[in-house]
Amino acid sequence: MVDTLARRIASYDKESIAAVKQQINRHTLPSPDDLLSSLEIYMSSFQWPGSKRRFAAAQAAGRNQPGDYEMRLGYHLGQPLEG
Repeated sequence: MVDTLARRIASYDKESIAAVKQQINRHTLPSPDDLLSSLEIYMSSFQWPGSKRRFAAAQAAGRNQPGDYEMRLGYHLGQPLEG
């Protein structure tokens, strides 16, 4: 199904695809200020007490190591912290 859609899109001329992308991006891409704000919040979040607890728990569970934690990251991130 995805392959069929990709082939269909690729069948259009480059100018048409570029024009459509430009219109989509006009309404869906964040502004540079929004990107900067998100980055600043993300970086400061590492200092939040809850983030520090979660980071420690992730490290103990196998973060950045081969195994179940990394292979099923979404599942593990959705689990409540113990204790």
